[in-house]
Amino acid sequence: MADYKLHSHSLAVELKRHVAFLVLLGVLFLTLTCLPVPRELWGTLGRVILGILLLGDLVSLIVYVYRPIRKMEEAMKLLTRGEQSIFEEFKPEKDSVTLSIHLHELIEMLKQSLDREYTSDLLKKEAELKALQSQINPHFLYNVLDAIRGHALTEGVPEIAEMTEALSNLFRYSVSYWENEVSLKKELGNVASFFKIQQYRFNNKFDLQILAGEDEEETLKCLLPKLTLQPIIENSIYHGLEMKLDHGLVTIRTRLSRTVLLVEISDDGVGMPAEMVDQLNSAFRNWRDAPGDRKNSRGSGIALANVNSRIKMMYGEDYGLHVYSTENFGTTVEIQLPVNKEET
Repeated sequence: MADYKLHSHSLAVELKRHVAFLVLLGVLFLTLTCLPVPRELWGTLGRVILGILLLGDLVSLIVYVYRPIRKMEEAMKLLTRGEQSIFEEFKPEKDSVTLSIHLHELIEMLKQSLDREYTSDLLKKEAELKALQSQINPHFLYNVLDAIRGHALTEGVPEIAEMTEALSNLFRYSVSYWENEVSLKKELGNVASFFKIQQYRFNNKFDLQILAGEDEEETLKCLLPKLTLQPIIENSIYHGLEMKLDHGLVTIRTRLSRTVLLVEISDDGVGMPAEMVDQLNSAFRNWRDAPGDRKNSRGSGIALANVNSRIKMMYGEDYGLHVYSTENFGTTVEIQLPVNKEET
């Protein structure tokens, strides 16, 4: 509707300009007819008026038709050669013809498409680099962990055996599943292994609570990007519960509608100031703008930004993360996902 109004305004301006010119010539003609001009001069005067009319139309044709078309022709040449300067040089004037405005819209759409492709490639290369840096022979690792677990059971140290099993499950999930999407059931299983390790690490300083929605069976079949929940849980522990003096709690809640799966991860930790919450949510909305600005001293928000980017790249702008937090009361990270279920 906005584009239609813009084009209509442009056409109206052009029409008004020509009508005004013709009206001006008509007034001039009427004025001249009222003057006492000898009959023999009317032929010459008519030719002068006709000449002025033709000259005015010629000027209008050059200024408002020929020049914009030449400008568009030059823009198309730059576009076909792949020149990046086209994105800055081609700016239609306020009262440009409709075709010029359409070309400008096409160039803007192309620029946005190239920006999205560049961001996607950048994130993909970053993920590939991290995968290469963390590459390890999984079978060797599993065998070592199984050996440690067996030795711990033999020596009567069940705590070490349980922690080793949880660590083995964690690595197995991270390395062995190559799918882009996994079921919520698998994600929660991985979170349980991760949280068990954290409980050993922090001497059971905090607990995990999972509250599924009414239709638990269908909810657990829903698909989401692999390793979506673990980074957020880790963020809750590192930035919320670790600095808390009392016992802490992490709660995972799920709500399923016909088209949307909502997963809320809440902690009763130290929370965040409102300025930081606004900054995070703004970064989630404008996730394409600065893919390289995800580095700081403590890594706050890096995990959340990465999870949000993956979700939006896979499912679109309507999905992703949103943070709610109150200082000294805790933080909630809401994950909004489309409903896609695992095939049975």
